[in-house]
Amino acid sequence: MSIRPEIASRITPVDTNIVFQRMVAADPEEKFDLIIGTNIFIYYDAFEQSLARANLSAMLKPGGFVLSNDLLADKVPSQLEEVNRTSIEVRSQPQIVEHVYAYRRQP
Repeated sequence: MSIRPEIASRITPVDTNIVFQRMVAADPEEKFDLIIGTNIFIYYDAFEQSLARANLSAMLKPGGFVLSNDLLADKVPSQLEEVNRTSIEVRSQPQIVEHVYAYRRQP
């Protein structure tokens, strides 16, 4: 994947604890269409993953997506529905397989 420099220059990283914090958008149009979280959620237990899932949902526009290589627990109500799972063989000998989970925010 490549991102054009004019797009990359518009990205501003924000340090947020996804379990305990969420970014609040004053305007619904400022919510995200896509959030990608890799190698993050494995460090949290099921309850913390559920809190993160609810916070991710709150930061997405309806119809927006979360992509993760961790299956997220769903012990706290959220509007995120798992819509796809994909397995990707990264290496054959020894075999290494990555999983990508796609979640969509419901209206």
